[in-house]
Amino acid sequence: MKAVFALCAVLFATVATAASPFTVCGGWMTDVTVTTKSAFCAGCMSKFSVTGTLPRELVADKYNSYTDIKIFGSSVKNDNVALCNPESPVKCPSPAGTYTWDFEMEFPSLGFSYDAEAKNVWKATDDASDVLLCIDMTAHIA
Repeated sequence: MKAVFALCAVLFATVATAASPFTVCGGWMTDVTVTTKSAFCAGCMSKFSVTGTLPRELVADKYNSYTDIKIFGSSVKNDNVALCNPESPVKCPSPAGTYTWDFEMEFPSLGFSYDAEAKNVWKATDDASDVLLCIDMTAHIA
């Protein structure tokens, strides 16, 4: 029984201290946290949420979501779409306030483990310096 408890304690400590694959790299959204909701794995839908505070209104047709996913340093997905599109959890207009949005990301199954990198930037369509949010992700995909 003690051995099982010790193993559980070690596993919990490992999970609790594991570094998040996400880093917030800028933007005017405040108090941003990115929470992993499921494991990042090859061939499955990986889930995560973004929580943050909008200090001002998010208006329709002003921001795009630019995503670049790289495997082995090469882009495998490069999108630039309206942030508030019908498939997006982000809805516009959204008044100032705190929000949580849930996202899914699928990584290809290559038959072996690999490292993936992604950058997602929400920026204004008319002013590239007007960045709402920037998130970097580095994860080992198994």
